[in-house]
Amino acid sequence: MTLSETVKAAFEKAFPGEDFSGIRVVPATDPRFGDYQCNDALKIAKKVGLKPRDAAQKVADLLSGGCFDKVEVAGPGFLNLTVSCDWLNSQLAALASRPLCGIRSPARARRSSSTTPRPTPPSRCTSATSARRSSAAR
Repeated sequence: MTLSETVKAAFEKAFPGEDFSGIRVVPATDPRFGDYQCNDALKIAKKVGLKPRDAAQKVADLLSGGCFDKVEVAGPGFLNLTVSCDWLNSQLAALASRPLCGIRSPARARRSSSTTPRPTPPSRCTSATSARRSSAAR
């Protein structure tokens, strides 16, 4: 489960019956606030009849542990999320165990079977030569 899916699941558990398809977890704007942030508790609070900080705290309580070391409610209802080193290491280990670390192999480029060389202009036909010829013709 991705971090976004984890946060979305916490919102769904905290406020059943609401639509959380637009929940966004984005990199923190400042590293002092953690690794990621989610500002959607501000939007959902009005729908569920809570103050934004209370809505954020309800979600934060469900996110404690697991893939996050620290979940903080800041300001009017922002969620600051710090990823757990253990979780991150497990994700990296899973990725490293996959062939090519999960990166698809690029398709081999087909080489042209054409033996015709590309035309190249004679060395005497440079733009400088052309410019001299055109100015001399005037």
